[in-house]
This record gives sequence, C-alpha cells and structure tokens, in this order.
Amino acid sequence: MGEIKIRTLTPLWTGDVDRECKSIKETGIIGSLRWWYEALVRGLGGYACDPTSDRKCELKQDKFNEAIKSGKSIQGALDEQICPACQLFGCTGWSRKFRVEITVEEVFRADSSQGFEGILKLHLLEIKTIREEEKWLLKKIFEIIGKYGSIGGRTTRKPQRSETIGKDYGLISVENIEIETKASKNDVESWLLHNKRKLSHKNNNEEWPNFKFFFFVQNKFLWRSQMKKLMEEIPFLHGQKRTKDSPGKSKRIFSFKAGRIWGYAKNDEMLKEIENKLREMNISGVIRGEEVLK
Repeated sequence: MGEIKIRTLTPLWTGDVDRECKSIKETGIIGSLRWWYEALVRGLGGYACDPTSDRKCELKQDKFNEAIKSGKSIQGALDEQICPACQLFGCTGWSRKFRVEITVEEVFRADSSQGFEGILKLHLLEIKTIREEEKWLLKKIFEIIGKYGSIGGRTTRKPQRSETIGKDYGLISVENIEIETKASKNDVESWLLHNKRKLSHKNNNEEWPNFKFFFFVQNKFLWRSQMKKLMEEIPFLHGQKRTKDSPGKSKRIFSFKAGRIWGYAKNDEMLKEIENKLREMNISGVIRGEEVLK
C-alpha cells in the first residue's frame, strides 16, 4: 500500500513485556495509529468505537454471511456492523487489513531502557482490499502525528527539571509519505456519514478523543507544575483510570520540552476554557483540531 519514512526527534518507545524497548514493535506503532485514526474519524463526523470498552465492535459471522448471500457487497455488509476504525484495524470476527514491516535505515542511539533514536521506514502491506478513503485517513494521520502529535509509549511523562524524569518520547518528523489515494476529504466524509447512519444504534461517547476538540501549540511546553495546575482546574485532562493490568490514568494533555503541546477536550466549551487557562500561563498560539481539519 505504501511507505512512510520517519526520523525520531526524541526517543521512540514501543515497550515489550519486560518493559524494555529492545526493538521497535509493530504492535506499538499500530496501537498509536489506531488511536489517531479513531479520533480523526470522529472529528470528521463519523462513528468509531473504543476497542477497550464494552461497546467495542464485533462482526457476527452469521449476519455477515447472510448479508453477502442476499446480494450485498462485503463493504455493505461491514458497514452494517462495524465502525471504520474496526474495518481497517480489525475487531472480533474481522482481521486487520494491513500489516507493518519496519526497516531501520539509521541508528542514532538504541538503548533498551531509554528507547530508539534514528531513521525508520514503515512498510504498510495490504492484506485485504483497502478503500481509497481509508488510505486518505491513514495518510492524514501520519501528517498530523509528524507535525502536531506524538506516537508510541511513555508520551505522558511530563517535563520537569531533571534529565531522567519527564523525558520527551514519541516526537517524530515524517520525511516522506508514499500513500497514493484517489479519495478527497468530501469522499471520506460521505463514507463516514453513510457508515454512521448504518450504525444508528451506536453513538460516540464525549469521553472518547474527537479530533474536532483537539488543541495544539507549537514551540512551547508546560512544566510539570503547570500541567498539574491545569489538570486540577480541568479534571477531564487528568484522564480515566486504566484497567487493573495497566494502573494509573491515561492523560488527555501532553507536553514536550522539545517544544510541543497537544491534548483534547470533550466539547467546544471545555476547549475554550483550556485556551483561556493556557493564555493565563502565557501560552498562546493554540491551533484547534477543527482548523487542522480545514
């Protein structure tokens, strides 16, 4: 399907069961891509389930086969049961449409306890037919991650006055994207709306990341104390409790001393509040997700 060449700006972390990063794991990359893909689908007006929740999609084979026998296309049968994110990344009853092979072109530093730094090529290999709209969405999330976001693990570690605690992870520069697509933004929005209508019994939860309510700041960062203050004043940013197997909370705001802030609110009103709080901290130049989508 295509290739993406990336250069790490900070260490990249895709840890293993031993909590080390001996190599870059496909699963770590896929997990991040899916998260951004879900957020973008919601931001463009579509529905995307949370695969970690009890509302995750499942493709029931008997219903799927029955739809095919009745003359519906595979795409039509999928749209009746599962969201666009699950169609590409897989769910119970439906496997992922692509896999990722990683080639290391250059190593700046490889430390199993600190992460990988270097130049990588991600080869996206098609297993099942991928829609042009899906290619468009994949291409866009790589552009967004490279310019505004982050990828991989340990990105919740906050900057503080220490070289070892709160170290930056997950910032990359996307050097080249080779994903060809004939789809336009309008094509993507039309398909997402069609799928959402088919799944009319399902709705996005406002707790789930929606790209429309994302915010980004370039060339600035927040210290740990500032992050703590912001999360105390806007508890939503502190995140949800994780599972018993993954303690702590999943933050909704990220700051990198290298010069990047990003996060998301649950609605427009909260987004305005976050902008005001950042302004009080002399952090200006907020770019909204909605502006990026345009």
